[in-house]
Amino acid sequence: MPPRSDSLNDALSAIEQGRYTEAIEVLEMYEQLMYNPKSDHYVQVRQGLIEAYARTGNQKKAIWLCQQLVGHQNPDVQAWAKQKVESINKGELDPIEVEEVEPEPIPQKVLLTLEESEKLLEKGAKAFKSKRYEQAIEALEQFCDGSDSHTKNYFWGQTYLVKAYQATDQLDKAIAFGEQMAKSEMEAVQIWGKKFLESVSNSSTPPPETPTETSGEEADNSGAS
Repeated sequence: MPPRSDSLNDALSAIEQGRYTEAIEVLEMYEQLMYNPKSDHYVQVRQGLIEAYARTGNQKKAIWLCQQLVGHQNPDVQAWAKQKVESINKGELDPIEVEEVEPEPIPQKVLLTLEESEKLLEKGAKAFKSKRYEQAIEALEQFCDGSDSHTKNYFWGQTYLVKAYQATDQLDKAIAFGEQMAKSEMEAVQIWGKKFLESVSNSSTPPPETPTETSGEEADNSGAS
């Protein structure tokens, strides 16, 4: 699953509290999932990284990201980036000494059993088809959180979750998940993700069809990497 919105908010709060190293770890992970520059999260992540890099003495990275935002279509974002470059070049953002913290071990993901994953997927798919989208999201999030690319019908579950997010106006979550799928090593997943993102940015482009359960089985190993 892509990082959730609360993870982004926590990272931005960490910057305000001076916990820059902690913020950078989360924001860099989030940045890897950014595919659509028009996304609000895209700008938030870049601005957060610029501030954190500048405060930890990595002015080169901060300025490089600023230069990318200078070309943004939003004039306010352009102005912010230009002002930030000037501040960094003038030395107005003094680097703050950051205490090195031993990273916590990443807990190993616990996968669902085959029976558990099939029940959740069936529940989510039925709820989606009945337009009970909140119930679909609850079941499909559990399915995706407890599955990986080797789980049966993983691709099928992913597409239903993206469309359920879209149906409940949670477009940022839908886009973030679509961006992850578009970067998959599996061609079928990558194509679907890119088609979805294209449909979001271009209203004249129809969204991709959700694959049938049969095609999902054919793509058992086509999960997002």
